Formats: sequence, C-alpha cells, structure tokens
Amino acid sequence: MAADAAARFGAGDRLAQYLAEQRDSFSMGRVLYLDEWLAAPADRVRLLGLLDAATVRLLREGAFTDYGCEWVAAQTSNQAPQQTAGADRFQGLHRPKKPSFAWFRYQN
Repeated sequence: MAADAAARFGAGDRLAQYLAEQRDSFSMGRVLYLDEWLAAPADRVRLLGLLDAATVRLLREGAFTDYGCEWVAAQTSNQAPQQTAGADRFQGLHRPKKPSFAWFRYQN
C-alpha cells in the first residue's frame, strides 16, 4: 500500500510516508493504528479509496488464498450501501489466478 499511496498521492504525502515507514519496519503481528488517518471525513475517503485500490490490485495479482478471496467478497457485500458505491469493481476478481500454498504472502 505504501507504493500505491506514493503513486496516488505523491511520495511526500504524509499517508504515503507513514505507510512506507511501516512497510520498511515490518514485523509479523504488527498492528497499525489508523485513527489519525480516519479522523476527518476526507481522510477516510482517501484511506478507503487506497484500501479498495490495493484490494483490487492484489486480487488481480492472485495474492489472496481462496479463503482470503472469500473474506474480501463477504466484507464488501456486508458493507452499507453508501460505503460500497462502485463495489462492483470486485466482481469477477474473487478467484486467484494461480494456486496459493501459503496462508499469506507479504508483498512490497
């Protein structure tokens, strides 16, 4: 997501820098606190748009396991209508292109 944020908002953007710092110091089990990035309505729209774009990219790349694809489909179908405007972008992307033998893969 750091690369996605830098491409979308510019490398100097605060969110892009925060995500790059988190990526560069990545460790298993890390919890990211996103309160700062969700405080204002405009910030929520930016972050959710970034999450949506990253989800679409990862689905297209086949990065999710079958279970992960099912989770994405369930989460996007359970959201309120105002949160899913354009959620049809996930349609047809719910199956990975290649089998995955890992529970998850960390991707830079």
